[in-house]
Amino acid sequence: MTMPQVALIVSPTSVEQISKLAHEMPVWMSESLISGDALAEMRATSPFTVTTFSVSAGERAGDTVNRMVGDLDEHHCEVPQQPRYQTLRVVGARLDDVPLSSLRDLGFVRFDQTSEGFLAFKDT
Repeated sequence: MTMPQVALIVSPTSVEQISKLAHEMPVWMSESLISGDALAEMRATSPFTVTTFSVSAGERAGDTVNRMVGDLDEHHCEVPQQPRYQTLRVVGARLDDVPLSSLRDLGFVRFDQTSEGFLAFKDT
């Protein structure tokens, strides 16, 4: 069984990749990554939520992950949302860009680097 996932996209990627992820899982992404029209279409057609957030000029991808992951986790662990997510898919930041202690504090216990970023897994 596939455990529920949430994607956190913090740096530029293709609209096609964002759309693909948005059709597989909830997506949190920087509002500057796609146009308003593309975002509206994605929100209208995706079975999952697409949440946007702002990024300050010069903010590094790892800092964005560190800043946003707490809000993302709180939102996706609220009751009555079931099943709770178990995997965080980060696109646009490397694992060594993010303090692992902040992820461990949220219950993540295993981490895998990927070509597009990394995966963080909660204890099941």
